[in-house]
Amino acid sequence: DNRRNSDDSCYPDVGFVPRKNLVGRALFIYWPLNQIAPLKIPPVLEGIEVQP
Repeated sequence: DNRRNSDDSCYPDVGFVPRKNLVGRALFIYWPLNQIAPLKIPPVLEGIEVQP
């Protein structure tokens, strides 16, 4: 996710990635190194499997 440096989801004709196109989810924040932490999974993404 690069929300602060990307305009994609700001334009109404682009919008969000369709759920059917999601193939995995992030597990950790790893940058910056002093903020390494597991991510909380929002309820809307609970059905998305973790991919290797």
